[in-house]
Amino acid sequence: MFWFILILLIVQASWIALTGKYPMAFDEDFHLGIIRIYAHHISPYWGTQPPGSETFGAITRDPAFLYHWIMSFPYRFLNFFTDDQTILVIFLRAISIALLASSLPLFRKLLRKTKASEAIINLCLLIFVLVPVVSLLAAQINYDNMMIPLTALSLLLTVQFIENVQAKKSIHLNGLMSLLIICLITSLVKYSFLPIFLVILVSIVVVALKSYGSVSKVWNALIEGFRAASIRTLVVIGIVFVVMLTMFIQRYGVNLVKYHKPVPDCSQVLTIDQCKNYGPWNRDYTNKQLKDADNATTSSMEYINDWFYGMWF
Repeated sequence: MFWFILILLIVQASWIALTGKYPMAFDEDFHLGIIRIYAHHISPYWGTQPPGSETFGAITRDPAFLYHWIMSFPYRFLNFFTDDQTILVIFLRAISIALLASSLPLFRKLLRKTKASEAIINLCLLIFVLVPVVSLLAAQINYDNMMIPLTALSLLLTVQFIENVQAKKSIHLNGLMSLLIICLITSLVKYSFLPIFLVILVSIVVVALKSYGSVSKVWNALIEGFRAASIRTLVVIGIVFVVMLTMFIQRYGVNLVKYHKPVPDCSQVLTIDQCKNYGPWNRDYTNKQLKDADNATTSSMEYINDWFYGMWF
C-alpha cells in the first residue's frame, strides 16, 4: 500500500510536470529566474545586487537562498548540453518530484513513532497525496519541495534524539549535531521553518533538563557522548556544522543587526524605484499608497471573503 501511494504521487506529479504550461501558479518563473542568476555565480553570496535582478527582490539579503543555489548546479550541468527552456524546466520539475516523493518514507518513519497502525499511517499518507495542491506543488520548480522532506527529517531526528535522552543514556553528539545541521539547512531553504526550528530547540532543552534533572547532569551526559563518539566523524560533522552556522549568521544574524528583521523589507536593502520592479513588493506598496490616500478600511468579513476567493482561484 505504501509503494502504491508513493507511485501514485509520482504518476500524478509527472503527468502535471509534462503537461502543465510554464510557469505554473507557485511562482515557478520566480524560482527558475533566481536559479538562472545563481547559475552564473559560483558563490551563494553577493557583494552587490546582480544587474537586472530587481524583479526578484533583494537577493543579496534574502535568507531563503540555499534551494536556488543548490538547484543552479543541475541547471548548469544540463545547460551545458542544451538551452532549450522546455527541456530545462522538465528536468528541474523531475528533481522537484523526486524531492517531495522522498518525504513520504521519512513521514512514514516519523508516524511510526506514534505507534499508530500501518493502516492509519498509510491512510494519512494517502490523504496527503490526494490533496490536489500536493501533486501540483511537486510538479513544479519550488523551494517547498526541498523544505518538506528536510522538515520531515528534522522532526524524525528530533524524536530519535528525545527518545535517547529519555532513556537517560549519554547524549549522542553526532545525532545532536546532525539535527542542528539539518535545521540550519532547512532555515536557509525557506524562512518559514524558523518557528519549527525554535520549537525543536526548546523541546530538546526541556526534555534534557526534565530527563537528567539539572544542567550539570546534562553537561556530564554531553561529555560522555563526546568520549563515546568517533573523533573522525565528529570532526567532519563539526566542520559542516560550523559552515552551516556561518551561513545562517551571515544571512539571519547580519539582517537582524543591520535591518532589525530576519527577513528585511526590499526597500531597506534596495531603493524604492528598484523594488517597484519586484511584483509582490510593488503590489503591497501600491495598495498602501491607495489606502493611505482615501483612508479606506476593509472589514474582517470582506477580507476573509477575498482571501478565500484568492486561495480558491
